[in-house]
Amino acid sequence: MKAIRMAVLALALGAASMSAQAAVISVSVPNGGFESSLSGNWTTAPDAFRSNDAAHTGSWGIKFTDNGGTVSQTVGVFQVGGIYTFSYSLKGGGTSESGGKGKVDFLIGDDTKQTWTSSSGWTQFTYDWTANAENALIKFTGQKGRSDYYLDDVSVVLKTAPQSGNVPLPATLPLMGLGLLGLGLARRARRAA
Repeated sequence: MKAIRMAVLALALGAASMSAQAAVISVSVPNGGFESSLSGNWTTAPDAFRSNDAAHTGSWGIKFTDNGGTVSQTVGVFQVGGIYTFSYSLKGGGTSESGGKGKVDFLIGDDTKQTWTSSSGWTQFTYDWTANAENALIKFTGQKGRSDYYLDDVSVVLKTAPQSGNVPLPATLPLMGLGLLGLGLARRARRAA
């Protein structure tokens, strides 16, 4: 009976470990909503600046002018080999020759993606990226000639944990539990005979 209890406990621990492994883990992008001063986390170049008329959520966002500009930050704590989902929101706003649309080049590590704002309203963009280092530069570069468009709500979430060559521990716990259960049942059958 004690062996059966141990097997049930091992199975419960294994199931709990597997569900914990599947949980989504956020990685902090300091000041991803631009709500506090940019100093200490974001670096901006001329023509990209914090503005209270550029907010999607909260009270602040980044406004790009017709000369482009950049905003960037190095973010750490990535798990090498993990797949991360980056998210950010853009909105068009100006009356430039582009009809109010803005283009932003988004760089994460060595990968670059180009996104266009819509001419009205906010658009959320998401991008999956596999980490090849623990730190990565996140950089948004606005395009010249497209005025007054906005960036806000930069976030990153771990989508898939890195895979190792070994059998993961949570997968071995249920097998160990089944083995203990089998031993307990065999012992019980031997005593009954």
